[in-house]
Amino acid sequence: MPLSDCRVKLPGCRLVTVAYADYHRAGAPPPFEVLDYALEHRRGPLLLDTWAKDGSSLLEHVRPAEILRMCELCRRAGVPIALAGCLGPRQVCELRTARPTWFAVRKRCLPRRLPPGDD
Repeated sequence: MPLSDCRVKLPGCRLVTVAYADYHRAGAPPPFEVLDYALEHRRGPLLLDTWAKDGSSLLEHVRPAEILRMCELCRRAGVPIALAGCLGPRQVCELRTARPTWFAVRKRCLPRRLPPGDD
């Protein structure tokens, strides 16, 4: 289905701009280039994720300070941002000061048993 038909055939469907932290492996543009596009066009939320689903975390590819900056720029522009990329309780805790709109967490990336206080 052409992208232009999505709004008609799938009401409520929104475009999500995706930036890959491991962009070099994906053959994609660097995250800040994608962020610039998302901020300029404002067509929906930005998702910062990892391309390879090999268990590597978002934080293995992007420094926390860069993530904080991306979230801040999105907030200022009114662009929702989701952080993903094999995030577990420790990574979410480390990134909570970034105040993204959402954290996307896959069950596969969570420990079998959460440490006390992390549930």
